[in-house]
Formats: sequence, structure tokens, C-alpha cells
Amino acid sequence: MNWLRVVLWLCLLMAVTAATMMWFDVTAEATPQPSRPVNDKSAYAGERARQIDAMVAKAAAAIEEQGQATFVAMNARQAPWYDAQSGLYVFVRDESGVLVVNGAFPEKIGQNTGLANKRSANSHQRLLDGPQTQLWYHYDWPDPQTGKIRWKSALLRLTRAPDGKRYVVGVGDFDLPMERRFVEELVEEAARLVAQKGRAAFELLADPEGPFRFGDIYVFIDEPSGVEIFNPAFPDIQGKNCVELKDGFGNYFVRAYIDKAMRQGGGWTRYNWPRPGQVKPSLKYAYTRQSTMDGKPVIVGMGIYLDQPLDQKKRAVQGRAEQLASLAARLGKYQQARISEMLRGYLIENPGVHGVAWISAPQADGAQPLVDIQLARVKGYGLTQESRVDFPFERLTWLREAARSGKPAWTQARYDQFDPQGDAQIISYVTPVLDAKGQVKAFIASDLLVRPDAPVRQAQLDQLAGAIQGKIDEVIDQLRQTAAAICPVGLGGPTAQALLDQLYQSRPYFFSTLTVDEDGVLRRVAPEAFAAAVGKMTGDPVSTRAVITSGKPVLTKPFATAEGFVACALGCPLPCKANGRDGQVSVTLNPTDLAAEAIPAQLARNCFILRADDGFFVYSDRREDIHRSVLSDPKFQRLYPELAKLGQDIVSQPQGRGSYAASDDDGNAVRRDCLWRTVNFANQRWRVVLFWAD
Repeated sequence: MNWLRVVLWLCLLMAVTAATMMWFDVTAEATPQPSRPVNDKSAYAGERARQIDAMVAKAAAAIEEQGQATFVAMNARQAPWYDAQSGLYVFVRDESGVLVVNGAFPEKIGQNTGLANKRSANSHQRLLDGPQTQLWYHYDWPDPQTGKIRWKSALLRLTRAPDGKRYVVGVGDFDLPMERRFVEELVEEAARLVAQKGRAAFELLADPEGPFRFGDIYVFIDEPSGVEIFNPAFPDIQGKNCVELKDGFGNYFVRAYIDKAMRQGGGWTRYNWPRPGQVKPSLKYAYTRQSTMDGKPVIVGMGIYLDQPLDQKKRAVQGRAEQLASLAARLGKYQQARISEMLRGYLIENPGVHGVAWISAPQADGAQPLVDIQLARVKGYGLTQESRVDFPFERLTWLREAARSGKPAWTQARYDQFDPQGDAQIISYVTPVLDAKGQVKAFIASDLLVRPDAPVRQAQLDQLAGAIQGKIDEVIDQLRQTAAAICPVGLGGPTAQALLDQLYQSRPYFFSTLTVDEDGVLRRVAPEAFAAAVGKMTGDPVSTRAVITSGKPVLTKPFATAEGFVACALGCPLPCKANGRDGQVSVTLNPTDLAAEAIPAQLARNCFILRADDGFFVYSDRREDIHRSVLSDPKFQRLYPELAKLGQDIVSQPQGRGSYAASDDDGNAVRRDCLWRTVNFANQRWRVVLFWAD
């Protein structure tokens, strides 16, 4: 429509200014903030962790000032030592471990049962021995509401009363989300231990019940050359030079975290690496620090997977562990037919378990290259008969660990063949089955199939698309209301001008508003700077008439201007004749900024919008992608061929899911999964795409 070109020509100066301001707004928001110092407690990402830290600090300060006199108030089940809403409470132990304060359960005062837990006792003693005066630790603890064992994290701080007595103050919470701060403290402590004790520290660092191993977390130690000195989760790597090791997407991550430790003393590195017991890489962050061992420099590090709370999914099936151990003890006595029957019985008795497996133990001489897994049944995914699947034993590191130790072990992996959508994960608790001589005869694994991504991501996409559609509908309704108000007063009068001024000023991404009669003549325009165009033809009368006769709003294709902004025109026909004449009310707007206003802040960097007719980006977290077509622009064919290919599915299908290779803000290769659905903007269809790193 040629009338659009006239209006854009008139608003050139304003558009340049608006585009410049919008550019600086977006880039300022996207600029990464400098990381906080390691010892900055405000570095906690989660509100619950910050609340715990504040409660501990306040309790420690009270004891330092008032001593034992404050214990009465602390045991009174009242704020600030007990939060009834969150369930958080302060507890205090003396040096021997005896409870002197329990803000929620004062009846436990005088007991030291908590120190029967190895992790608790170890953490208590570490504080007394110093040099640290505060630490986090993670442990199993019964939920007071249900009595079931759950995973808990607690912050402890050593404090001293005025009379010189020392106390350990703590606050804990169940299933606390992982925090980088947890890892930073443990790596700093591990670095001190290695510097003081050398290889003698390895026993404590490797202890599965010790402070440095929990969930998927463990300490590793490298030489500056890249030789892995210590790795309790992947012992086969020990002694090997890993400097040329690449992650799942080709990044030299060992080089990166060694360089960060040697040049900067330490810091965080992002890469992709399998969880213990998995083959497929997951997004991981490693914190490394430079230390010394036997007088030589070493790098001490620890990695975390930030995509889930500590062991929360594993704990979902931990309640089956005792049942499974009992079943394994009984199975060791029977032949295979009886074993299969008992496995089926186990499934019937435990409806929350999706599968159970009998896994034959590898032969000591290595003659058995495959592990035979017989699934008694996998519910809900079509495998209703006993199935046999062969896996290379060397890939099942979790099983090898169980074979070596003779103890139960966890595994977590994606089993895509059980899930057509490919987003299922199975958490397994693997228990060795011993023969009469105490040798590992086989393993039994009880599985719980979970779908961690699908419901959450779909809900996020629904929220995202709903917000965008809501904003579009709001703009169209506003334009219709203006058109209805202009009908009785005419297209060119002062009242029409006032209504256009009001509409123009209502949204920052409106460049201009105007009325056009049935002959294509501009009758009124806002802002006033464009008044010289009034009375002139805005374009082809046939095109104008097409909008009027359509009876509904029409959106033009965007124009990518040399000034760096995208504009399109939204025209709405008058619902009745104005002074005997048909016409329309139109607004020129920036569709990118309209979308940006609607998108929830937490999703702004995890989505993009494509026009369904040509694949052009309406919105992207990367500003440079806007105006470009994912289907035809050489950039995507060259740098992101998988996205270019997936783009064909996105524009041709109103909803769907897929994945593609991309790069993160640091230039590292990552794999992204995505979901998309459609929103309607007048006569156009926009594909709203939500993506996330695997």
C-alpha cells in the first residue's frame, strides 16, 4: 500500500530517534551484569536461600550479643526464629552436638540425634575445626509432616556467646534448588584441603557419604597440562590428559576452565557433559580454583547441573529402595521364570513404578560384552510384553559403579523409545542381587518415568503466546473503538484529530495515526509534525477500498527501513459512514516492540516470533535477526542450517516441537529444544517459538 510509504517518509526523523532509543533500551537490558565476588552472600539466586541466610545471620548475631539468654525466645515457636508459612526454623547445637534450640520442635532440645547422620556430624566438626565459620551441607532427613525421608540442605554458622562458648546455628529446607554458592564454598574448601594434605585428601573427597559428594556433584582435580588427577565419578579418566577433550557440541571445555583458574585464579565455565550414568550431554557449569598439591599447581573444580533441584527427582523413587532391596534378596534364590513372575508382582503392587528390570551381571573375564535387560513391563508406552534390550556394558557407568561397590546406585537417562515425543526420563534405583557367596549375581532396577520438560514448557509457551495474543487483541480493540468514535464526527474534523492524538500518544511503538477516506486521501494525522500531508493522496484508492470493504482490520507486511526500524500499518475500516463517506483509521507501528512489550520478562531471551507466510523474524532476542527470513537468508543457511531446516516446519505447521543446533551468548555450541504455536494478528499469522537449552 503506497499510502504507507508517504507516512513513513513523513515520520523519518521521529522514527530514527525512536529506533535509536529502542536499540539502546534493548542492548542495555541484554548486557550481562558483572558477576559478584565469591564471598558475596547476595549471590544467592533463590529467594528461599536468601531467607535462610538472613535467619542464620540474625540468630548468630543474637547469640553473640545475648548468649544463652536468647534461647528461651528462640524456642518459643515465634518469629523471627520460626516462620510458620515457609516452615523454616532456627536450630542451635553446642560443641558436643546437643540441641539447645529448635524453633519448630522444642521437645527435641537436649538430643543429639541429628549427628547420627554422617553428613551432619561431619559438617558440625568441620566448622569446629575451622578455618571456615559457615558452610552448606546436604543430607537425608525425615519430613516432619509425612515421616518420609527427603533431601534437605542446611546452612550452618559457627558463633560464640559472650561467655566464650561456641554454638553452631543452622536453618534447613527440603528440596532447595541448586545454588552456585554451594559449589563455590565446597571448591574453596577442597582447594584448601588439597593444599594442606595432598593426595591424603582424596579419601574424603571421594567418600559418597562425605561433604563433597551428593547428587550429581563431585570434586575433580587437574594438572595445568590437562591430566585428570582425581575424578571419583569417572575414575577411568584419572591419569589421562583431557586438554583436547570436547564437550557434546565441540567446545574445548577443559582448556576453558583450566585457563580461567590459571589466569584469573578461578571462576565459572559453561559446557555440556553427561551426568554420572548417562551418555547424552546436559548443560553444566563448572567452578574451578587454582590450588597447590605437593608444591605443584593444580586446578580444583566441581560442576553442577542447574536445571533441577538437588536430587528432587531421585527422591521421588527413593521410597521404593527398601522394597527393592528386600525383593533383590529374595530374587537371588530363584530361577529366571520365577524372577519374571515376581517382577510383575512388584509392578502390580507399586502402581507408581513404570518399569522394573532384571540386569545380568557382567562376567569377570569380560567375555560378556552386553548387558541383558529384561523389562517385565513398561506401562503406558506400548511395551506391554516382556522385552529384551541389549546395552554395551562399557556405556553403563552407573552399573559398573554398582558392580564394583556391591551397593545400590542411581541412574537417570532419556529412553526415547518409550516416549514418542522424546522428552521422557527414567530414574532408576539399581540394587545388586547377591548369590549365596555374596557375589553380585545380577541387578534389579526400579524405574519411575518422569516428563520434566513437557508440562512446564507447554505451560510457558501458553503463557507466552497468550500474552502476545492478548496484546494484539488489545491494540486491535483500541483501533476499533477509535474508528467507532470517529463515525459520528467525521474523518476530518477537530474531534477526529483529538481522537488520533490520543491514540498516537497511547503506545510508544505507534509512529503515527491517521484517517483516510474512501478515495485514499489523508484527512487527519498525528503527530502534528505530519500535518503538511493532510489532503494528499496516501496511495492507491483500490487498495484503500479493499481495506474498507473487508469489514475487518488488515495488517500490511513490515517495511525494513534504512533507519533500522521495522514498521507496518494496521488499518481498520469505519463501522459506518462518516458524513456519508467510507474510510478507515490506520496506525503505523513497530511490531517488534509491540511483541516485546507483551512478552514476560523471564521468557524474553528464550523465544522468537516468525511470520508464517515468509519466515521473517518479527521478534528475536538477537536484534540482528529481525528483518531476516529464516528460510532464505544466507546467514541461517551458513551458520544455523538446522534452524533453517526447522524453520520450514515452523512456518508450515501451526504448532509443533523440534530441536536445532545454535550458539549461546559466549559463542559456545548448544542444542536447543523448542515448542511453537500460532497467534493471529488481523490477516497475518505469527509463529511464537519457545526454546531452551538441553
